[in-house]
Amino acid sequence: MPIWKAAANFICDVEGTGLLSLPFAVLNGGVAALAALVIVPVICCYTGTIMIQCLYGDSSTPGGRKPRLRSSIEELGEACWPGIGRKVVLALQNTELLMLSASYLVLCATFLDYAFLTLPFTKILWSCIGAAVVLPTVFLKSLSNVAWLSLIGILSVLVPVGSVMWYGISHSSGWQLSSIPLWKPEGIPVAFGIVLFSNAAHSILPRLEGDMANKGMFRVMLSISYIFITCLKITFSLCAFLSFTTDTKDLATNNLAPGVVYYISCVFLGVNVLASYPFPILIVVRSIEDALSPECFLDRLPMAVRFVCVRVSLVLLTLGAAALIPHFALMLAFVGSLTSSTTCFVLPCLFHLRFKHGKLRFYQKILDYFIISFGLAAAGFGIVFSGKALVKAYEKT
Repeated sequence: MPIWKAAANFICDVEGTGLLSLPFAVLNGGVAALAALVIVPVICCYTGTIMIQCLYGDSSTPGGRKPRLRSSIEELGEACWPGIGRKVVLALQNTELLMLSASYLVLCATFLDYAFLTLPFTKILWSCIGAAVVLPTVFLKSLSNVAWLSLIGILSVLVPVGSVMWYGISHSSGWQLSSIPLWKPEGIPVAFGIVLFSNAAHSILPRLEGDMANKGMFRVMLSISYIFITCLKITFSLCAFLSFTTDTKDLATNNLAPGVVYYISCVFLGVNVLASYPFPILIVVRSIEDALSPECFLDRLPMAVRFVCVRVSLVLLTLGAAALIPHFALMLAFVGSLTSSTTCFVLPCLFHLRFKHGKLRFYQKILDYFIISFGLAAAGFGIVFSGKALVKAYEKT
């Protein structure tokens, strides 16, 4: 897979659903959320790089290349904690990726419900319709094929993002920087969870790097992708929040007045959901297939039956999650706190300390320990406060 396809898959994974909730994160977290939009990608780029380093041995082969000893994050977990590591990492990874897929269905339901208020459809029904539409896309087999869909997903989400930014810039005369909250203690963990979820992609990095034709370009690909994504997210978040301020909705496009621009944005959001959904599902499918043992029931099924059953079951599972948590931004915040803080901050640094400890300098060890502590604290506070916000949201409905 060439570098542009790897970048397309990665950007699509972190650019999609979370981007449209970032103005809502600014509403909840204020200046702290804007700071997180810069700090989190920097940390994620560092932890993503060191995690890939842990896939390789220290000694070089005669050709000057280091042997690739592991191929996935679950293999890193098993090598780090034999017997239990694979299971723990698989649970975290697949939960994060399945919830990412579920968030696409919630996204679909949120904008369709708002766009067609006159129809007697619930958000759950809209999620079911979205699941039926994306079902055929999960039968793609390779990341290289999915990359074309990912490219479509990137381009399609730029239309609603561009619509919101165009609206914001056209109303920039009313912008007031003083409208950005300076400090909202209860909202900061929720905002941080949204920002973290919108940058989380560490579960897919080992397989993405493994499929690259030139693996030496991985770090360049990751750095350029994060720079592009960060600039886009900060610009979009400021334009949207300064335009809608306290009226900012959890899906920024729903702040646009019903009309041609809004409905065009909805169409492209639908394309984004269709194009973005299969990538995380394919990663989960691969991890399940790699984990199957000869004694497993699924392994005894004919290959074609297993191929269909696994994919359909995963779609139904994400549909169930979307129906259970229909609040888009709060869902991102809760999952970001529950799994993303662990997979993006804690696990890569633990792997780094475990496999590269002898070659690390003192400041590198201190940095790893600091990121681990920061990740655990963010997870704890995020789960508590986003959980409270979810309870309040349910009480209002």
